[in-house]
Amino acid sequence: MREQPKVATDSRLQIILDAVGLDYWENELLSGDVIRGPSKIFSELGYEKDDISSSVANFMLLVHPEDVPSLEQAMYDVVRGTSKRYHCEFRLKAKSGAWVWFANRGKILQEKGREHLKHLVGVTYNVNDRRLREEELARLNSELLAKTALLEKTNAALSTANAAKTRFLASASHDMRQPIQAAALFTHSLKQSLLNARQQEIVAYLDQSIQSIQDLLDRLLDISKLDAGMIEVQRQTFGVHQLFRRMASEFVAQAESKKLKISFHYPQADVFIDGDLHLVTMVLRNFLSNAVSYTNSGGIVVGVRRCGRHALLQVWDSGIGIASDQLERIYDEFYQIDNAHRDRRHGLGLGLAIARRAADLMSAPLRCKSQPGQGTMFELALVRDFHYKVQAVPAVQSTLAQRLFSGKRVVVIEDDVMAAKALTYWLEEQDCFVSLFSNAEDALKEPRVLGADFYISDFRLPGNLDGIAFLDAVRARTQRSFPGVVMTGDTSPDFIARAQRSDWPVMFKPINPDALVDALARLCCTHAASDELALSSAV
Repeated sequence: MREQPKVATDSRLQIILDAVGLDYWENELLSGDVIRGPSKIFSELGYEKDDISSSVANFMLLVHPEDVPSLEQAMYDVVRGTSKRYHCEFRLKAKSGAWVWFANRGKILQEKGREHLKHLVGVTYNVNDRRLREEELARLNSELLAKTALLEKTNAALSTANAAKTRFLASASHDMRQPIQAAALFTHSLKQSLLNARQQEIVAYLDQSIQSIQDLLDRLLDISKLDAGMIEVQRQTFGVHQLFRRMASEFVAQAESKKLKISFHYPQADVFIDGDLHLVTMVLRNFLSNAVSYTNSGGIVVGVRRCGRHALLQVWDSGIGIASDQLERIYDEFYQIDNAHRDRRHGLGLGLAIARRAADLMSAPLRCKSQPGQGTMFELALVRDFHYKVQAVPAVQSTLAQRLFSGKRVVVIEDDVMAAKALTYWLEEQDCFVSLFSNAEDALKEPRVLGADFYISDFRLPGNLDGIAFLDAVRARTQRSFPGVVMTGDTSPDFIARAQRSDWPVMFKPINPDALVDALARLCCTHAASDELALSSAV
């Protein structure tokens, strides 16, 4: 290969350096002379060739005073051998007076046979844009740190204020409960006294006012406990059937008192949830309370949807709806939609605030979608338990009631709220599934009612059908025999005469649970014997 002339090689080298933005230089360290200067950077700074003399000392005059120590230290380290490479960034003064950032990279070069002469060779390149970006980034980061510190300070102050509020609410709630309890007892005593119509009206209003204060204190206590971290998540596995039965016992009567249709929809096979039953009940109860308060016509639907590993508990209503710009505010304390006059019939404005806190505590997503004038849907997403298996109850300790009702479906028709709740709770303790209705007409509209195992109905019911007519209607539609009883407090001769003509056993209130079990057990035996006789006759 033919060797290229040195001039041609230098020319090619200069082309390459120019292409990558590098300016080559070489200094003789002993004399301080510049053998080859970085002419390109001086041109960038606005200097002419004759403006800068060829010496390191003159070059240093252009360096920013703050950068001189670091530049000299970098040269010293490489000359003494403590560093093999020379690297430093510094600012040079342009002819216009502006400061521009550059970087030097180089190393010591010694020629063979002339080791006493040390040359520092290297390149210089412009890093001004990068340094300016770094300075801007550092400035922004400093501002961010300052704002973060301010935000942390503000959050600490808010937390302190919130804790103080929580302590005040808890203390006020505690101190007020005792006199409120006394007032409630006195009011109850007054109601039992002989009062004229005007006094009865006053006592009724007084009772409503005390109940409103008690509701407020209960809600404030829930808020206080959640804010104070006094409630810890207690995870357990529970079924949606159990949860919905509890909600039905609480809200069916409330909804029907406003002539609203309320229904609970869930799959026949139970959906099991891994969560805190108390907190989930708290959330669902507030969803339903909100739905009943803000729905004036139509109805409410409660359901569960299986979505992958989650169960979505949903409450739909046909109420007034919520505008999109208010969807976040509904979780604020005491905020209410369309209740500027603070009508207590719409609640206190704390229910959804409690629901949000409880959902956050469980890390359970809470969602709401609504259309003004059409209705609202609230949803709570919970984790399903796919591995849970229902544990069989040992039969050794089982009672006659448990053996009779366990796993069975019981239809209860009772319009008295407290009587319905008491009977429903007792039946659920026997591990059966209860469908509760306040009138016969609504019960007959539900297809699943016709396939129940037992029927317990009050005699006097709202609507056109009484308890006996209801049982007759079920038998006519199903064309089968089944255990059913009628309960009543009516002891008039006319009713007793009608009861004697009826095919259904009648039990008079108050009814002992054991007597109810015995009556239904006898009916089961009677129907079983009848079915066996009919089967043998057919054979």
